Amino acid sequence: RAEFDAIAPGYEITVDTTGYVGNYELANLVAPGAADAIFLMGYDFRTSGADNAGAIAPISGEIYDVADAVRSFLRYIPPSALIVGVPYYGRAWSTVSDEPNARTQTGTRYGSSVATEYQTAATLAEENGRRYDSVEQSAWTAYRKDNCSSTYGCVTTWRELYYDDPESLGAKYDLVNQLGLRGMGIWALGYDGTRPELWDVLADKFLVPPLTLNASSDVITWASQVTLTAHLGGTIAGQQVELQLSRDNVAWLPLGRLALGPDGSVTHLITPYENCYYRAIAIDPATGLTIATSDTVRVVVRSIAIQRPLLNGVKSVALGTGARFVTTVRPARVDTPMPAVRYVVYRLLDGRWTEQTSQDVVPDASGVAVFALAFNGRGPWYVRSMALPTPFNANSSWGPVLRYNVQ
Repeated sequence: RAEFDAIAPGYEITVDTTGYVGNYELANLVAPGAADAIFLMGYDFRTSGADNAGAIAPISGEIYDVADAVRSFLRYIPPSALIVGVPYYGRAWSTVSDEPNARTQTGTRYGSSVATEYQTAATLAEENGRRYDSVEQSAWTAYRKDNCSSTYGCVTTWRELYYDDPESLGAKYDLVNQLGLRGMGIWALGYDGTRPELWDVLADKFLVPPLTLNASSDVITWASQVTLTAHLGGTIAGQQVELQLSRDNVAWLPLGRLALGPDGSVTHLITPYENCYYRAIAIDPATGLTIATSDTVRVVVRSIAIQRPLLNGVKSVALGTGARFVTTVRPARVDTPMPAVRYVVYRLLDGRWTEQTSQDVVPDASGVAVFALAFNGRGPWYVRSMALPTPFNANSSWGPVLRYNVQ
């Protein structure tokens, strides 16, 4: 650390270790002024001299495994200081049969144990049938092979090849995520050749999946319903998604927690009474932590302004007649501002509709606004009203045109 800092502060230093805690002063390795993290080489838990074929990087089972090593390391160092290395290779042994974890045979006669890169291992599994050890969580395959030597001539033996593939690597990546470790590493990039599947499982486990939220409508009238649809890419059924709402797009409140369906989607029906923003949060079922957040969507709720009287056609009235117009506004809530109601009055003059007056009326506590008018000129008139916008609701639509003929 001192030598690196003398060149330029900020270099990240990691130290690679085997999985055996007793070999190292772990706390000192990542103490202040030392390394940033430990790279646990999570492989070669079985080597060429193993008595039985099996996983080189088991994460469960009867033998000391990767999960055991990780938990042992975490007794001495924080999760943020631990990187788990995974193998992009496997190992093949000559065995007495093709039974799982078969007893190995001497390499002198039947062929030595060899490390096998993933691209070769995957091809052999495709040719001979991929199997899976659900106890140690490792892919494997078995096949017949001829081995010839000057001492023993040519003999035929079983070969068992254990290796990590997307399923077994995914189990290790889940362990990294569940324990909140610093991350994972690979020995070695390139051992997968041009095959894409190991990149795919990395993306599935470590890239933030795309989470989307859509509303069936972005503008509604009060008392109407809206369907919110959340979709999480690259997920499985049962993943938890929390829907949230906000008035100001800053402070968020939970709306409900739902489980995604088999297609990664879930719908939720709501009846908003005010303008709100909505978003979806994907929750990791193991840790309860947020793993993805959707963009926000906004649903604007228009007030309703119901005007009375209602006229069917044109009403004839005498000059000087007074009229009383009543408009009821919804929503009318004590916890939000009451929208003012705007009344406009037009009269037909010289062939053109000309505004005569406009008045904003604040409704009473029940949402009722009253406007009085005296018709002081002959000819056609009309009256209409609407609720004006507030910080919590959009304006209503204009009410119907109420037509009068003043005689």
